[in-house]
Amino acid sequence: MALRFGLALMNDFAPHISPSSRIGQMREQVRAARDAGMHSIWVLNHYLGNMATMQPLVTLAALAEHAGEMKLGTNMFILPLRHPVAVAEEFATLDHITGGNVIAGFGMGYRGNEYAAFGIPMEQRVARYEESVELIRRLWRAEPVTFEGEHFTVRGERIGIPPVQPGGPRIWVGAGVHKTGARRAARLGDTWIIPRTPRWRSWCRTCACTARSANASAAAPPTRSWYAASWSSTTTRNAPARSAWRRARPAPACTPASRRPTTPTRTGT
Repeated sequence: MALRFGLALMNDFAPHISPSSRIGQMREQVRAARDAGMHSIWVLNHYLGNMATMQPLVTLAALAEHAGEMKLGTNMFILPLRHPVAVAEEFATLDHITGGNVIAGFGMGYRGNEYAAFGIPMEQRVARYEESVELIRRLWRAEPVTFEGEHFTVRGERIGIPPVQPGGPRIWVGAGVHKTGARRAARLGDTWIIPRTPRWRSWCRTCACTARSANASAAAPPTRSWYAASWSSTTTRNAPARSAWRRARPAPACTPASRRPTTPTRTGT
């Protein structure tokens, strides 16, 4: 099993910090991650929060020229709040900007105020999420699409800007550490993005079996099985993994210690 590391960039800031003052530091972090041989960089998505959050696709577009061959991903993009046609076109656009290095990390979100502001009932989020993933995948094939869903309808339309990656960016499904989440990730995604948890061994056994079962019954099971987990630099429970990351790829000597990437994202395949 290969082990790869990515960097979760901070793209949300306390109210007293102007994000414009941190763009240079974010670009420096991306270059440091690139030079250290990291696999990917990641940014999050939220609306109407108490943190000044730079929206992910625009942010990744601004960082792309510094990323080299690294993957650029969303961890996670709140999919049910958006129309899948717009999402398909916007991610495809970013795929062109990055030279085919985008990963579409899709989550469902959990904040009631976000759903209320978008006028979407939270009880619809699962159905909207699953319909959206299906429609986005079909649009990314660059063929005429007819789709009749409960929430979205497209009749004989083709995406305006096909993505660079054949079939579109990989879709990483964000889901909780439980059987339902494992089944959803195995059925819909190429990868399962999981939150950090202290119960690694127990959920590995339970959810790996669940995911394998879901893969076996899926119409088009994923060709790869991955997991991803993120942790902060102050977390102690994941110290062994952080130590392995630092031994494998130390930060470049020219990078000031205060600006070294300190929030790795672990991905295994």
